[in-house]
Amino acid sequence: MLVIMALTDLRNAPPKANLGALITGLLVVAIGMAFGADAGYAINPARDFGPRLASFITGYRHAWRDQYGDLYFWVPIVGPLLGAPLGAAIYQFLIARFLPFQEGEPGRVVVDEE
Repeated sequence: MLVIMALTDLRNAPPKANLGALITGLLVVAIGMAFGADAGYAINPARDFGPRLASFITGYRHAWRDQYGDLYFWVPIVGPLLGAPLGAAIYQFLIARFLPFQEGEPGRVVVDEE
């Protein structure tokens, strides 16, 4: 979330030529490559919880087990829900408050009219 906010903040010199979407996609791939083997690429809580619940309902009794044991199934569900607001708060606290202020409506670049 911290990197996505840094990419989309107009005060932070966002990437040119609409490269923000490409960089965000590369970020998701990097997260998947770094943590995919450990967490099963569960960076979306709905993508992890839904299949576990469906597996449990259809009779797969070990659906709530994870590779770490019985008690850690909640980590891929709760982790992203806590990590995203934490990343946004870190961005606001460490980066956004030091960026130059721009007058005008948020999200719009001020252009000098002649």
